[in-house]
Amino acid sequence: MHSHGASFEEISHLRYGKFNKYCDCVVFPKTTEQCEKIVALANKHNVVLVPYGGGTNVTKALALEQTEKRMIVSLDMGRMTAIKWVDKENRLACI
Repeated sequence: MHSHGASFEEISHLRYGKFNKYCDCVVFPKTTEQCEKIVALANKHNVVLVPYGGGTNVTKALALEQTEKRMIVSLDMGRMTAIKWVDKENRLACI
């Protein structure tokens, strides 16, 4: 599920088994500090990070580059559940 979004093309590829590239690993950080460490390590070791929210993306942002040779890690943000602030006037939130 972490190697594709929900665009028509991706769902079609999923249905007919035409995915040529999958992420190599999925990590589930719980804190900002863990995310910072993961990003630092990915940078140090030349690893591709793909942030993953709910998997409903329809803009192909989760589509993996077919020619990518580096390790690809999906960074699943599902365990980061704290709401830090809400600005009702501007309709903004930091979650």
